[in-house]
Order: sequence, then structure tokens, then C-alpha cells
Amino acid sequence: MPLFADDAEKKIARLEREMNRRMQRMEESFSIMKDTIIKLKKENIELKSDRDFLLERYKDILRKLPSISEPVKESIVKPAKQIIIDNAKFFERVAKEGIVSNEKVIADLKKDYKAPLDELFDLVMKNKKVKLKDAAKKFGVHEGLVEQWARVLQDYELIDVHYPEKGEPLMMKK
Repeated sequence: MPLFADDAEKKIARLEREMNRRMQRMEESFSIMKDTIIKLKKENIELKSDRDFLLERYKDILRKLPSISEPVKESIVKPAKQIIIDNAKFFERVAKEGIVSNEKVIADLKKDYKAPLDELFDLVMKNKKVKLKDAAKKFGVHEGLVEQWARVLQDYELIDVHYPEKGEPLMMKK
């Protein structure tokens, strides 16, 4: 019977070691999970703080928006509206009085009007070299639009467009 008791004790000891090893692994896993949960809670608190900050900024912007839009309305919209009204009244008066025919008004308007391509060509001819960015600022348009105009002028061999390896694209007199 001692042989059987020795075998049983060995099995029990082996099972206890296996159980202790598994318990240790479980404790390590729980420790890792606990650390992960703590990190996630901290990140959640930071994210809530960031969200609250952004919400306050958004609310500030919404509160300031009426005060921002009013100066724009006063400085741009009202003057433009008045100019349009004045022009409409002028054309209405001219049409009523019959002072000038419609063809004459249109001819006068065309005489003073210069197409953007013509203005760009004149600018390049006058300055010899013009950066696309500078022309875009002068005309108040996107640089891509000026580049399209420049390509049209280049297609008709009126100017050259140069794209250096370093620096900005240039339009140059031929």
C-alpha cells in the first residue's frame, strides 16, 4: 500500500504545482487586465476633458458668430448692395430717358472691361517674370486658376511657364 500512497502523493504534488502555476498565470493576467483598465480609465478622463474643452470652444464660436458677421455685413454686404442698387437706378434712368441706346451702354462697358487673360498677359509682359502665387494674390483667385490661364497663354506661345526643381512656378515673357 505504501507504493500506492507514494504514487498518489506524487500525483497530488504534481497537480498542486500545476494548479499553482495556473493560479500564478491567472494572477498575472488579472494584473495586466487591471493595469489596462486603469490606463483606459485615465485615457477616458483625458478624452472627456478634451471633449469638454472642444465643446466650450464651439459654444464660444457660436456666441461670437453674430458679432463677427455684423462687421462683415456692414463693411462688405451693405456697400455692395448699395452699389448694385445705384447701378440699377442708373440703368433704369438711362433706359427711361432714352439718352443712350443699349448698344452704346454695352460698348462703353466692354471698352473698360479687360479679360483676366489679357490682364495676366500684360502683367507678364510688363514684369518679365511673375510667380503664379503673386498673380493669384493680385487677381484675388486661387493659384490653380492662374496656372490654367498661364497654360492657355503658353499654348498660344505668348508666354513660358517654368517649373523649377526648387522654388515656385514662374510665368516668363517669351
